[in-house]
Amino acid sequence: MTFLHVYPLLLEPTPRAGLDRVRDFNLRPRDAKPFQSYLLPERNQHMSNAADEIAEIAAEVAARKGPTVPSKSTAPAPAFVHINGLPETGYERLVGRDTELIPRLADQNRYAVGASDGYRPPALTRNPIP
Repeated sequence: MTFLHVYPLLLEPTPRAGLDRVRDFNLRPRDAKPFQSYLLPERNQHMSNAADEIAEIAAEVAARKGPTVPSKSTAPAPAFVHINGLPETGYERLVGRDTELIPRLADQNRYAVGASDGYRPPALTRNPIP
């Protein structure tokens, strides 16, 4: 039998009609005063208490279910993946072109700060305000 655990947290003021629908569950804070209405230290304590209760309930549920064992697939993994049905991407036009593309990247990177050939871009200067 599966149980549904409902744990409503009242963050802001809510109409009574809405509260009446969840009052029988684990409504927190218990006095139906929204978290928002507490001063920060009290709010943090109430939220921490609610989180502890939720963690305790989750631990109880997990203990009842027992340890879970991941299922092992009996199907062998394919030796290769068919890419024929995949949409065409730019990647296909780049594969195997290392000897052509790497020199181009090197040319572009020589303008980067800290490049190996010692080139440094000119320093930025501030124009004085007249």
